[in-house]
Amino acid sequence: MRRSRSTCVLGSAGAAPIFRFAGIMAFLVTWVVLSTSGIVNSLLLPPPWRVLGSVQDIGPVLLLHTLATLTRVLAGYAGGLVFGAGIGVLMQYNRHAFAVLDGIVETGRPIPTVALIPFFTLVFGFSELGRFWVVTLGTALLITVTVVEAIERVPTAIIRWGLVLGLPRTQLFQRILLPAAWPHMRTGFRLALALSFTLVIVAEFMGATYGLGHLISVAKVTLTTPTLLLCIAILGLLGWMTDRGLRALFNHTARWETTVRDTVL
Repeated sequence: MRRSRSTCVLGSAGAAPIFRFAGIMAFLVTWVVLSTSGIVNSLLLPPPWRVLGSVQDIGPVLLLHTLATLTRVLAGYAGGLVFGAGIGVLMQYNRHAFAVLDGIVETGRPIPTVALIPFFTLVFGFSELGRFWVVTLGTALLITVTVVEAIERVPTAIIRWGLVLGLPRTQLFQRILLPAAWPHMRTGFRLALALSFTLVIVAEFMGATYGLGHLISVAKVTLTTPTLLLCIAILGLLGWMTDRGLRALFNHTARWETTVRDTVL
């Protein structure tokens, strides 16, 4: 009974599938009305069936474009996780490392990674390596800050409990600090995943021969609005699917935190 009552407190925990379906249908109906009634020029906002028809116009190569973009997103995001999490843990583990790296991270974080794309193009050309480092760098900075802040906000009582047990510093991080901080990294990791899609698409605008960003760039030049909207819809679907997977991972690995929250609320 305690658990079922807590689900009524948070709106995100009680969303019924029928309301989600109603929201999607309302969006589609609004789209159809705007595109067929003349309120919006159908060349700028074609109806949904024309957008779906562009799948046949593009052909099987659409799958290759989609897989190319998804591969770049996942590869760059994985690189950002490795570098960002590693730097974040190091900064909190060693005060000297924090003193050295904090200024670099805080100076580089406000710089839009998109502004660095021309530089990476000069260094790497239009190669995949350049796109990989664009996404990796952009996500790594966000993940670094996420990890540092999550570890810093672990309650002092939990840290003292580990010290009472006589755990050495390494085990204190492995067994106490990182597990306690892990649930609080959820939001930052999700934002970094969304950012990786943005950076990949922008990087694909510059010299990529495959990818949804390339299709969008071509559609913009040829004024093929249905193709442009189709690519946007596919990006939204890919983003939703990968985000669901990331949330499922956190729900599984931080199940204890969810149980405690449901007990308290």
